[in-house]
Amino acid sequence: MLSRLGNVLYWICSGIAAAVAIGAVAFVYTETRSDAYVGAGLILGTAIVIWLIGRAILYVLANK
Repeated sequence: MLSRLGNVLYWICSGIAAAVAIGAVAFVYTETRSDAYVGAGLILGTAIVIWLIGRAILYVLANK
């Protein structure tokens, strides 16, 4: 049962991280200032942290 919960939570975190990453790409294309890449890097860093949290949940609950 915990294995299934781990898988579900991992995929939810992966989906959120993918949406945030797409938002970072959209941010770069819509922003006209030269520091847009710094902001996009921070947003991508947030997406990576979200994905890592999901991966940690999968590791703890599903032992994968």
